[in-house]
Amino acid sequence: MSIFKQGDEIIYIPYHANGDKNHPDCERGFVTSIKGDTIFCRFYIKNGKSDFYGLRTIANSEGCNHRDLYFVATMSSQTKKILEIMRSNSEKFGFVE
Repeated sequence: MSIFKQGDEIIYIPYHANGDKNHPDCERGFVTSIKGDTIFCRFYIKNGKSDFYGLRTIANSEGCNHRDLYFVATMSSQTKKILEIMRSNSEKFGFVE
């Protein structure tokens, strides 16, 4: 059973960051789904522009190990809105729950 749930705001901490959630290679995002031990997340783009709410990718969630994720907060209103839009057009957004 995962400690995360859909919509949780997270920070992905890569292995080389040694647990430092402020490392420049860390990425902010949110949980889209959970399958077994894999937590699927969408991440916000760090620099530049995005066509969809600042997300780095539109059509793909990325599988992560829960040990590499840091819980920030429960679902925000923006994340709730993003998930609702993704559900309404799951083919375009590659959204699977």
